[in-house]
Amino acid sequence: MKLFNEAVGNLGTSLLYSQDKIYGTENNLNPYVYPNVNWYDEIFKDAAFNQKFNFNIRGGGSKADYFSSISLTHENGILQNRSKDFYSFDNNIDLMRYNLQNNVNAYLSKSSKFSLRLNVNLMDRKGPNTSVSNLYNNIMYINPVDFPIMYPDDPLVHYARWGGGYAFGNEGARNPLADFVSGYQNQFESTVVANLRFDQGGLDFIVKGLSFATLVSFKNWSSTSTYRSAPYNMFRVSNYTRHPDNTVDYELARQVEEVTPVLGTNGGTSGSRLFYLQANLNWARSFGKHDLNALFIYNQDQFNLNNISADKSLQRLYNSLPQRTQSVAGRLSYAYDNKYLLEFNFGYNGSENFSEGNRFGFFPSVAGGYNISSESWFEPLLPVVSHLKLRGSWGLVGNDRIGGGTFCLYVRRVFNRERFYNWD
Repeated sequence: MKLFNEAVGNLGTSLLYSQDKIYGTENNLNPYVYPNVNWYDEIFKDAAFNQKFNFNIRGGGSKADYFSSISLTHENGILQNRSKDFYSFDNNIDLMRYNLQNNVNAYLSKSSKFSLRLNVNLMDRKGPNTSVSNLYNNIMYINPVDFPIMYPDDPLVHYARWGGGYAFGNEGARNPLADFVSGYQNQFESTVVANLRFDQGGLDFIVKGLSFATLVSFKNWSSTSTYRSAPYNMFRVSNYTRHPDNTVDYELARQVEEVTPVLGTNGGTSGSRLFYLQANLNWARSFGKHDLNALFIYNQDQFNLNNISADKSLQRLYNSLPQRTQSVAGRLSYAYDNKYLLEFNFGYNGSENFSEGNRFGFFPSVAGGYNISSESWFEPLLPVVSHLKLRGSWGLVGNDRIGGGTFCLYVRRVFNRERFYNWD
């Protein structure tokens, strides 16, 4: 307090803390008129204990094999369990994570394999209605001597009289502990990912070195959140008198209009699902020092929102529509003696985010490389430089995520019976 007064005095501004305020705080005359609160210790603790459990099982034979994993994680934050001191609910951080992974491979023949991958992630979290970062920022902002945590109960009112409302001349300062215990939130999230893959090698009867693979993938994510919080009443000392025996009488003033500290409820749901399909042909051959590789890929995906709610009906319409992309791509690469490298790629990609006739684009690229470290004259340098390659490339890329929302580039007006909506 003395240093603060010295600092503002050097700036030529009025002093904030009087000598009486400094004396009363140093001698702990009255915790409500001369507070000295360690806000960090009131809200945070020194350590937290977390637990993690894992269970794995693996087995199989020549025709099939499997792997299963179950994990459970329990995490606590470093917040004090203070809400129970004032309310009936417990809003301390409590996080539970559940993970299930199942992998199954079926070998249909020596060159055919069918694979199933299933992953489930669940997250159940509860905690204060305000973020820990906000709590910490509030603590760093508040001076320990600005106001007490709360004032004694008044039989004429049915709520707690929290300290607050004044810090460094700012009438809007809030009470960190009151913010902390004034509510709680519950969040539950689930993510399910399922992949089906089929690999077929040994297609030499068609073309030697040819193989085929296909993948079907589905992902669903959902989230449900519930927020409950109550307003609170803040007071501060408006006037006080210190008597010769150092006893203190004081008067309180309300900082804002009176509110009823009743928990209000808010929340919402969110989620999305993604379907993805991919098929590819791969060819690889070696002819002496010559290595050739070719790859051809087809893929498409569809993205949907699980919750289409929005303030405007037009936005709900767009949220209900799926988002799709489709593309084919290829690569041809050549290497001579693992020294000279050449590669050509192309992509023919389409997005429904553009108007008909402009949805597909061709994006080629070419690259060349020189593996210097494979030269015989470079061998003495290998202990120092194990790998050295020069590479250059050129290509074109595209992007359909350019802002403005889905279809915004070509849908200018939507008709609904006699009404229409402008997207401009």
